[in-house]
Amino acid sequence: MLEERDTASSPWVAVVNKTFADRHFPGADPLGKTIRFTVGQPGGDKWSTPEQPREIVGIVADVAYPSFFDEKPAAAYIPFRQHLLQYGREDEWIHTRKSLVVRTAVDPMSLVHSIEGLVREVDHDQAAHDFMTMDQRVSSSPSVTNSRFFASLFTTFGVLAILLAMVGVYGVMSWVVGQRTSEFGIRMALGARARDVVTMLLAQSLRPILIGLVLGALGGFGLSKALNAMFWQMTSADPVVFSAIAALMLAAAMAAAWVPVHRVTRIDPQQALRYE
Repeated sequence: MLEERDTASSPWVAVVNKTFADRHFPGADPLGKTIRFTVGQPGGDKWSTPEQPREIVGIVADVAYPSFFDEKPAAAYIPFRQHLLQYGREDEWIHTRKSLVVRTAVDPMSLVHSIEGLVREVDHDQAAHDFMTMDQRVSSSPSVTNSRFFASLFTTFGVLAILLAMVGVYGVMSWVVGQRTSEFGIRMALGARARDVVTMLLAQSLRPILIGLVLGALGGFGLSKALNAMFWQMTSADPVVFSAIAALMLAAAMAAAWVPVHRVTRIDPQQALRYE
């Protein structure tokens, strides 16, 4: 592990995470191996390769980064005394700004003044600021806010799609009932019960609804690959989710079909026969 004696004049060392070990040393023990990597600002053009290699002296678990868009990175941790190339420069804020995480059984915000006092005791030139709870930290994360936005957007479009489907089914079934009023009157005049006619209509309307559900499920399964690429820790091809959505669409479509179909029970056979 990293120690106080790891300075610029001592052999350079590094600690890597599990993803780094599995990716670059598959099936082998990385401890004792040497690595060399470039150092620079992400997105910049000033990159440099230190002359000395680093010996891997430890392996740590992966850190769970608050992101659903990127996989866990292969990370290496090095002593700051062996990273003097960039450490301390004013334009490299990531090396001079540190985060302090405190676990407490009381209200975290009630300890702000105490923590500020302790920091001043250690170094009165250091400023402690931007205090927030872990819930606030996660909620303010760009990956979380972006995910919530897209989730709300998809939900809105999904609700609109269900409403449009219900309106479409209602309109088609209303038109069918209107066009077949004489047929229903003849059936009922010959002894058919209104309940039998309603059952027949619902069964006939169920067939195209099921075909639409199957086609929609196939299309959704195809589009799920695009969503899986966006959210690497999630899978959109969940059988439970697909089944729940199919059941919801089926219930919504049948409810929309029931309203115009139920009008058949109020048809007077004699009036239906004189309908045209």
